[in-house]
Amino acid sequence: MQRLLKESSAQHVGLSFHSLVNRLPKKKQWLVSEKFEPTQEVYLASGGHTFKTKKTVSQVQDFLDAFEMFVENNAANLALVTECDAPMAPVERTVHRTRMQALLGERFAPVWDPETGARGLEWLAERHGTVGLPSSEVRESPVLSARLVPLANRYGTRWHALDGARPDDLATGRYASAATTAWLSPMRWGETIVWDGTRMVRYQTAMKDQARRRHRSTFRLAGFDADRILGDDHEEISRFTVWSFARLEEAVSRRKPPSAPPFSVIQGGGEAVPEELSTPTTWNNDMGMVEHPPAVVDNTAVVVRNEASRPAVRQVRATLPVVSFEKHVAKEFDEDGNQIQVERNLTRKGKAVLRQCDTCFISAACPMFEPGSECAYDLPLEIKTKEQLNAVNYMALEMQVERVAFMRLAEELNGGYADPNLSSEMDRLLRMQEQIKKIEDTSETFKLSVEAKGGAGILSRLLGEKVQSNNALAAPVDPAQIIQGYTNNA
Repeated sequence: MQRLLKESSAQHVGLSFHSLVNRLPKKKQWLVSEKFEPTQEVYLASGGHTFKTKKTVSQVQDFLDAFEMFVENNAANLALVTECDAPMAPVERTVHRTRMQALLGERFAPVWDPETGARGLEWLAERHGTVGLPSSEVRESPVLSARLVPLANRYGTRWHALDGARPDDLATGRYASAATTAWLSPMRWGETIVWDGTRMVRYQTAMKDQARRRHRSTFRLAGFDADRILGDDHEEISRFTVWSFARLEEAVSRRKPPSAPPFSVIQGGGEAVPEELSTPTTWNNDMGMVEHPPAVVDNTAVVVRNEASRPAVRQVRATLPVVSFEKHVAKEFDEDGNQIQVERNLTRKGKAVLRQCDTCFISAACPMFEPGSECAYDLPLEIKTKEQLNAVNYMALEMQVERVAFMRLAEELNGGYADPNLSSEMDRLLRMQEQIKKIEDTSETFKLSVEAKGGAGILSRLLGEKVQSNNALAAPVDPAQIIQGYTNNA
């Protein structure tokens, strides 16, 4: 693993001390300066959360002592160290943090505990230059996610994603760095991770052949052997994956303010593959270099009194900015049947601009990106008439035709291999055409299907008994006269 990272010119390399501790030599020190290139920045995670069995107090203390000794021996060559997240008492954790802070300064990153919530997050941001965050926890809490940028602006805190984070999370620019072992998944599980020029795309193992054929030209333009990658050469696809993460670093760094440090993706598994890589990974749960927060982050308790905790009553309420209301006068009838005019509110699309560049998910590729600014785009859309509705339908249809044509071009450029995604989009195009045709169809059709059983006829059931009167005689006829007529004719 270390050789591949070196050959791939990976600038940021991650180590898990828990995976490394049993491999350390007994008679001499294990030095980062001897294992990595001087140009490489080395990140160290304790990996204490990966204890699979319950450890005694003495075992935890031995692990903590070994971790602190390792950090002390290599402090000059470590770019970032997260705190030891093995289970320990609050007092021991406070002592550990104090030692690491004195030894590493701004290169030490305590880990936020989700149980402490926003209060614990701000407490760490105020006291430390770098704070480690489990991005999966932040992603599930929009409130915490929205607080990262304001806290970083207030205290100058750098957020470090401990569990890789998804590319769309990294593209927002909230994180200063992220640790991941996702670059190992193509080697171990047959996945494919590609930087396509604007975004990072990850394909599951089942799509390996299809995805790699699709990106054959990307491999070649990047300077890699496309045939070896298509032949499932693990080393070549791993080198390409490291290259893809380097391009992601550059894209995110370009979106940051000039005064901000560049973004970095820390490729884990430089010395030993962490034990977390026992199952395939996904963007939603990047298991590489996962750093679960310790049991206690702050020794001050967060007091919650449910009975006394009541929200403050606001004197002024504002309308949701994503919608607006338009006054409309309608004619209605009151209870007495008199016609009156009533003023009603019609819902419209809101005009307030809430989208911001710093938190936008396309900030990494947006040509109008500007740090600290609101969105530069506006869409003055209005759908009030049938013509406007038809225009929107045809716009969507034209966009779908363009997508199908471009996907067809990509299919041809990649050797003509049938792309199931293209087939599904072509089916979608045909369905859109049928839907628009139904919307525009103004013809009127009346269909009637009737079935009846019993004595009365169908028309009698529908239209009444008078229907049969057309076949009735004007007056009753004596049967004897009819018989006499037949006798005379004979």
